[in-house]
Amino acid sequence: MSAKRVKSLLILTVFSVAFAAPAVASAGKTVDCGAGQSLAKAVRHAPAGKTIYVKGFCDERIRIRRDRIKIVGVGHSGIDGSNLDQSDFEFNPLVRVRDAAGVVIRNMEMRNSPAEGLLVEGKASVVLKNVSARNNRNVGLLVDHARVVINEGTYEGNQAGIDTTNNASAVLRGDISLQGNGVFGIAASNGAAIEVRGANLQASGNQLAGLLLEGGSLSIFNFTVSQGSRIIADNNGLCGFVIVGGGFLDIVAPPPLQFQGGNLVSTSNNQACGFLVTNGSKIESPFGAATFQISGNPAGMLVSGNSDLIINGGLRIENNMESGLVADGAGVITLAPAVPSPPPALPSVIVNNGGPDVALTFGSRATFEANVSVGQLVCDGTALARGVATCP
Repeated sequence: MSAKRVKSLLILTVFSVAFAAPAVASAGKTVDCGAGQSLAKAVRHAPAGKTIYVKGFCDERIRIRRDRIKIVGVGHSGIDGSNLDQSDFEFNPLVRVRDAAGVVIRNMEMRNSPAEGLLVEGKASVVLKNVSARNNRNVGLLVDHARVVINEGTYEGNQAGIDTTNNASAVLRGDISLQGNGVFGIAASNGAAIEVRGANLQASGNQLAGLLLEGGSLSIFNFTVSQGSRIIADNNGLCGFVIVGGGFLDIVAPPPLQFQGGNLVSTSNNQACGFLVTNGSKIESPFGAATFQISGNPAGMLVSGNSDLIINGGLRIENNMESGLVADGAGVITLAPAVPSPPPALPSVIVNNGGPDVALTFGSRATFEANVSVGQLVCDGTALARGVATCP
């Protein structure tokens, strides 16, 4: 064989090894916590793109800083913080992902943390698939500035279920349980945005509220895959939905799914109200994309502080114990099409509540169009109503 031929083969071999190296780095590793192996050590030494399979429950904190790390539970697996130092209550989670992109955590349970279950922060982007956070002393999942996709999951028995803040974003898919938490099921604050994309949210039985939007937003956008979403907030200690400080709930649908009320928002049997909307906040369903079912609460919907409702069809406020819709110093209450709608929207009804079905006070203004049925309407001397129901 010629020297030239040998040289060519050596060069080819070197290139083959070089290009094969990433595949070796991304190969899976199994950590058996039940056998005393350390997941934290495996993650600390893992290169970008590594997949780590976990058996059993680890009793350690995990810190992820490299891109594309994947942690996959095998069987009933996760991290249990029962034996960790209980003195640090904040920002000391079982799992922290900081500034790492493309991280995936699947089939894992984070439980009994003295602080948060999971914290995703900075520039991080994480996919959580079938992840649960239970009985953590602080928040089950805290998302601070970062981006997450949550596909199936359970966030129960924590101080709070999921908290997104500081311009964070979260996309929710599949069945997600946000029940039995100490304060709220899920929250968006300080510019955070939650998108419900074909999800079934159960935010019930929390001590304060099912959903809290405090200067943040929750939206169902006009993607076909998003339609048919369900948001249920029942039996909470205060209200099903608390929307304050410029919070925003927005539900739309693409043609031809407009005006069909295909997304369900239901809030019943809460201790104070179905909805509390105040301090410059807003609810919009201008194209009839949602059905709102509000019943069995002391008050169905409380709107104040220059806050707005724009709902075209599908609003049902019925059988609340004291009142239906109370607007006190509200902004614009528009139960009518925002634009002409050739297919008629579903009817809206505000009837059969224990006190006034609609009460307008302190300068509130309301428009009720032809597809709206209003029972007893009361107004003080500063309020105005027009359309099919007017102030007496």
